[in-house]
Amino acid sequence: MTSRLLRYAAIALAALSLIVYLPIHLYLLSLLQNLRWQYLVVAILFIIVGLVRRQWVVTGASVVALLLNAFAVINFLPLSFNDMHEGVEPHRATFYVANIHRASADVDRIIESITAADPDVFALLETDARVVAAIEAHFEAAYPYGISYPNESNFGLMMRSRLPLQSAEIVTVSDGSNAAIDATLEGDRLLRCLFVHPYPPVSRAAYNARNRRLRGLATELSQTPHAYLMAGDFNASPYEPIYAEVLEYGRLRDHESGDLKWRSTWKSRIPLFGLELDHLLLGGQADYERYRIGDDIGSDHYPLIADVAW
Repeated sequence: MTSRLLRYAAIALAALSLIVYLPIHLYLLSLLQNLRWQYLVVAILFIIVGLVRRQWVVTGASVVALLLNAFAVINFLPLSFNDMHEGVEPHRATFYVANIHRASADVDRIIESITAADPDVFALLETDARVVAAIEAHFEAAYPYGISYPNESNFGLMMRSRLPLQSAEIVTVSDGSNAAIDATLEGDRLLRCLFVHPYPPVSRAAYNARNRRLRGLATELSQTPHAYLMAGDFNASPYEPIYAEVLEYGRLRDHESGDLKWRSTWKSRIPLFGLELDHLLLGGQADYERYRIGDDIGSDHYPLIADVAW
């Protein structure tokens, strides 16, 4: 790369790193907003090259890009969760949520992963009739409560619980392809669980549909008078404006865990090139006790596992 091209590339990287901070909804901009980690790594490489070649414009512009992206991807607070139940013994449950990738779903590995995690509630996304039948047959005794929505596209869902449910329903949109599960755990303190999988933003229309779906579900969920959670494959990273809107409209909190910012949940066999698209958010009097990313289940996503108190 010539000195002039390197200089232009470093300046462009710094400019792009600033532009993606804009809190506006544009389809192409949203794709660029997801790549904070990649910009950070490229900035480091440019800094090294700039220092070696004594190109101070390259070095300076790359340092600006480095700082802009570092603020986006690094949470400087230590891993800690607030105690919202001081003096009161809370209910506790472990949740497991995974997009299993319908086209290549490995039922045996999924069963093995769920068994190892030993959750109280699990939800699977992209489930077709074959997967639903196999999972229900295996876990029917241990997880007698649940609901399923098998679908031969990529928008099937299912959940199973060892805890009794007060209610459970499938929430669909007009074409039925973008379902969500809305279930409430029974007990003297209720916990509402919303499991979602909106459209991936593969086009401008799909991008807008995803945003409408997430806003609508979060807004409705915020009216819940007791503890609640919203989890699934959002097809949106924390760096897109829609993520902040979901938190705001749903009165939701994320895990605030700095270490998890360093690991993606999608296309993550090469972590540097992955994205954090899967989330488990809490609202009301629900709080995290532990939050982690599970092991490879043969999908293009990793599962999320969270211990929740309410």
